[in-house]
Amino acid sequence: MKAELPIPPPRITWRGVALASVGWVLYALAFAAYYAQMVQVSFPTAVFHQLQGNVILALLSIPVWFLTVRRMDRAGWGWKIAVHALIAPLYAVGGFEAIAGWVHLMAGPTAAQQMRDFSQWTLLGFFFVYLVQFSFYHIARSAQQIRWRERQAAELLALTREQELAILKAQLNPHFLFNTLNGISAMVTRDPEEARHMISRLADLLRYATDSSERPLVPLREEVAFTQAYVQLEQKRLAERLSVELDIDSEALDAPIPPMILQSLVENAIKHGIAPAPEGGKLLVQIRAAKGLLRVVVRDTGIGVNGRALEELKALGTGLKNSDERLWHLFGAEAQLRVQTPADGGFQVDFALPLEPQ
Repeated sequence: MKAELPIPPPRITWRGVALASVGWVLYALAFAAYYAQMVQVSFPTAVFHQLQGNVILALLSIPVWFLTVRRMDRAGWGWKIAVHALIAPLYAVGGFEAIAGWVHLMAGPTAAQQMRDFSQWTLLGFFFVYLVQFSFYHIARSAQQIRWRERQAAELLALTREQELAILKAQLNPHFLFNTLNGISAMVTRDPEEARHMISRLADLLRYATDSSERPLVPLREEVAFTQAYVQLEQKRLAERLSVELDIDSEALDAPIPPMILQSLVENAIKHGIAPAPEGGKLLVQIRAAKGLLRVVVRDTGIGVNGRALEELKALGTGLKNSDERLWHLFGAEAQLRVQTPADGGFQVDFALPLEPQ
């Protein structure tokens, strides 16, 4: 899977301005030596004149940077090269004319004419300056993107492991296992076949939680089967207090989904919505495939959340935090959880993922 990580756009920073300024000063010093010999002036005078010209070129570089580096950050290299090929000659000519006009204003027509006598070499030099500086900008941006992706990948790995550990811990929680095993024990003499079925469900639950840790995405059908195994065990505990409706588009069963995301949301609904309600409630899982997206809705008719926002719910440790952050890191802000309180009560959480991994 190629995760589309939300990399912030490039921006102007004081550190970047300082590095660019150092580059322009070094260029001024290097070129001033040649300029001093060419027009027979002192080196300090040549440096002063060169710095003035560099200021003009640097100012012209700012809008070009905003277009080719910032605005085209997500564009392909073919588009970037094409735009640079168009702008570079304009930059060289525009910079030459701006500096020639400045020289004419400050030093008179003779000095400006001397500059125009070497226009071909000057234009070539400005063209080279353009190539060097924007090659540097793109190299720096590429290195920044690599570092960002490495950092995000490390964070995603940590979040994934944390999610897996949290779910395994919940599944191995003494209270959960006690209730499940107690139910199995009660079934052994009364309904041995049902007891074997519950043991099989519990084994499937723990096996999937372990095996899926090696895969970033799994087919939806596997996640649904895993969630059903969990729900069946919870139904044995809550009996008639928990009713479940699965409304899943059969065409979506092969769609990729992060493992244990659906079960985590279902567990959250049962644990924090339905189980605390004296009368219990109904759990609805609705999954649709439409317009290139897999849309997942988990809704319960439990006690609700009293109008709390997602950030507050995550702070309460209700199991939403890891799921929300995993989706954010894997697919970007578009896949983040959305929560709402339906008009007839309860709680709903939903998200959408691309049907085809990028």
